[in-house]
Amino acid sequence: MEPNNFEIHYNKGNALNELKKYDEAIECFDKAIELNPNDSKSYNNKGISLDKLQKYEKAIECYDKTIQLNPNNFNAFINKGITLGKLKKYEEAIKCFDKAIELEPNDFRIYNDKGTTLNELKKYDEAIECFDKTIELNPNDSETYNNKGISLDKLQKYEKAIECLDKAIELNPNNFNAFINKGVTLGKLQKYDKAIEYFDEAIELNPNNFNAYNNKGGALNELEKYEEAIKCFDKAIESNPNDFKIYYNKGIALDKLKKYKEAIECLDKAIELNPNFFDSFLYKQIILNKLKK
Repeated sequence: MEPNNFEIHYNKGNALNELKKYDEAIECFDKAIELNPNDSKSYNNKGISLDKLQKYEKAIECYDKTIQLNPNNFNAFINKGITLGKLKKYEEAIKCFDKAIELEPNDFRIYNDKGTTLNELKKYDEAIECFDKTIELNPNDSETYNNKGISLDKLQKYEKAIECLDKAIELNPNNFNAFINKGVTLGKLQKYDKAIEYFDEAIELNPNNFNAYNNKGGALNELEKYEEAIKCFDKAIESNPNDFKIYYNKGIALDKLKKYKEAIECLDKAIELNPNFFDSFLYKQIILNKLKK
């Protein structure tokens, strides 16, 4: 093999992707493309690197080039669909997944990715059909049961959702998202103490996951344990200071403790982060009215 063989650079790029050294990987894929500009795989894997660097538009350009060079590269359609989803272009993403299914109808990953995208579009029944197809092709995928559980939860089929989430946990006891989602569903059944147990399990598995702390705080709010709730919200903010819902929930807890000035500060932060969430304005006004009395 000659030292300038493009496959050397291509394989090195793949290894660097595995090491999460995406900038270095891109340099290798660029060299591979320079040596063999018609190799669709190099463009596809460069797209993966760019996606990981959150350079989504550039990633899509690479996937489009891959598809141009090899219209049968179903992985490029999958990857393009995933990236379009990150840009919230869900309808376009589904078209990509459908094309991938047409090319490779027995790849379970595609149905799962399509299902999660349909969840984003609130097409939960269609999403469940996709997850059922995934399970048919691969009955041991924990994440698929987790995603189906989310769909069932949204359809208010809480008991069935819990069955799916239990299966997700059985298949992968480290799937912390399944613990969080089961906690959320238990909360909707007003089983707040039980929900907290699952949020604690999720925190044990992933101590930096802000969703677990935020949801635990929400359950503690429902149990009127506001001081404990605030500790959870503070931990959530520490992990993710840009989620408006955490500040909104903390504002509720502070209001219940009659710490109105601090509550307003939290609601102002929630409004700053998401001016389109009307509840923050409404709750702030409720507190301001209390201060006028």
